[in-house]
Amino acid sequence: MPTTDVVPPPARPAAMPRPVVFIVDDDRSVRRALARTIRWAGYDVETFASGAEFLASGRLEARGCLVLDLCMPGMSGLELQARLAEMGCTMSVILMSGYEDELQRDQAQQAGAIAFLRKPFSDTELMAVVQAALGRGSKERAFG
Repeated sequence: MPTTDVVPPPARPAAMPRPVVFIVDDDRSVRRALARTIRWAGYDVETFASGAEFLASGRLEARGCLVLDLCMPGMSGLELQARLAEMGCTMSVILMSGYEDELQRDQAQQAGAIAFLRKPFSDTELMAVVQAALGRGSKERAFG
């Protein structure tokens, strides 16, 4: 029987995983509404009820961005943003709040958040900053 050296074709590079939008908010109805809007736009979404739950998820190295509520029991959105930075997480952060607080808005911006949304905000506003966070839209920060 003849021996043939068969060289397998080169391996294809693994497909780059789709970006995920991670929503961290203690209000279940807000998580569900945001997730529905973002999924409708074609993105993968994962939701978490707290900063601690997100930190324990093992998803810190995932490709994507974070949408964080500013005021949550236990760990605020700013505290989670700071903890993630300390851990070397490079995901873009979008903070949101139902309260107007210039000091916290400034802290978020100084810490590198790309946007600060005041609730209620429109689906259009949300998707514009999500697209920017994922590198598909304007790189400008949305602090207004």
